[in-house]
Amino acid sequence: IINGVAGIRRLSEPQRKEIRGRLNIPQTAVVIGIFARIEEYKGHKDLVDAAALLLEKSDNYRFLVVGKGSYEEKLMEY
Repeated sequence: IINGVAGIRRLSEPQRKEIRGRLNIPQTAVVIGIFARIEEYKGHKDLVDAAALLLEKSDNYRFLVVGKGSYEEKLMEY
């Protein structure tokens, strides 16, 4: 099945620094994210569970969830 979304373009180092600054993400932090419709079957809850485990070991992680969907409110509660 062909994905209906254009590929992600690589950002230059200055662009990355600017975006991290705008989002208040330290330059050295590891960023992990999911960009998808927020539906229960897509695994967003798994990312939240994994985030909790990683944050027990280090606070140098940042997590991004980007999207909208029917599971959004339940995910926020979780």
